[in-house]
Amino acid sequence: MKLKSTIICVLFLLTITLSLAGPEEVLPSWNNGETRDKIINFVDSVTDKDSKNYVAPENRVAAFDNDGTLWIEKPMYIPFQYEFCFTKKMAEQNPALREIQPYKASYTDDKDYLYGNTTIQDYGKLIDTHKGTTQEDYEKDVDLFLSTQTHSKFKRPYTELTYLPMVELIRYLQDKGFKVYMVTGGEVTFARRMSEQCYNIPLENVIGSYVTYSFGDCNGERTVIRGETVILNDGPNKTLNIGLFTGRKAIFACGNSNGDLDMLQTTADNGGLALLLHHDDDIREYDYDKGTEKALNIAETEKKITVISMKKDFKRIFSFE
Repeated sequence: MKLKSTIICVLFLLTITLSLAGPEEVLPSWNNGETRDKIINFVDSVTDKDSKNYVAPENRVAAFDNDGTLWIEKPMYIPFQYEFCFTKKMAEQNPALREIQPYKASYTDDKDYLYGNTTIQDYGKLIDTHKGTTQEDYEKDVDLFLSTQTHSKFKRPYTELTYLPMVELIRYLQDKGFKVYMVTGGEVTFARRMSEQCYNIPLENVIGSYVTYSFGDCNGERTVIRGETVILNDGPNKTLNIGLFTGRKAIFACGNSNGDLDMLQTTADNGGLALLLHHDDDIREYDYDKGTEKALNIAETEKKITVISMKKDFKRIFSFE
């Protein structure tokens, strides 16, 4: 009898503890405030069947940019960093490439060129250096890069430099019945090599820049060969590709740059929640507006996009803090 009473008391206390924890346990790496409240209130409104804003699970599509939104993008986009490592390796193996850009800049560590040629169009040219490579070899090379290269400032593997509050947000949305997609300007295979490990985003939920593919012969076996870049997934292409690859519209979107603006505006105009991450914490990460000036200005003037302040809204930025 005494044991039964003890068990009942323990269960009662556990129930009280869980009920008191409530929203405090939601998004624990976020500071309490307007931004966190807006996210929770929106999710509650579209998942409550009694709400006028209820959205059926099959239409709960959330779209997240990757570079600068889910993981670090300074001092250089990580996909660019990979491409420059690859072209340097190619130049070391083939002296004839050392006089051809971008191999020359990679081989000589020409920082003016490396940091001055980082537009989405430049990225397309870098992706094309893999033309003729087997898909399997490309995947192995990306895996090697991600497992061996470390960030110049934090001295940690890039896969450890994901933003903990954003990872929590993804899990929170998934728990609420959202299908979460990574919608990145990065090459789609590159992004897929880390999406499950870092964010629990399935491979089939990654939308990125992509190349043509064909079948070829490799040592007597049929294999997939990489071709030239077809689509650079940036700007309006992000919005178009969400529709193309999901057949639906996003009701939740998060980005950090001008390249994400169309996706954010379209989501907001459709009655969804659009979030813009602002890098304004030079102590814990970086402080910069370059590449996001237009998006920040529109968010401020039109009041349709919610700005996340890394400094004010993130209690923690990285899991290792």
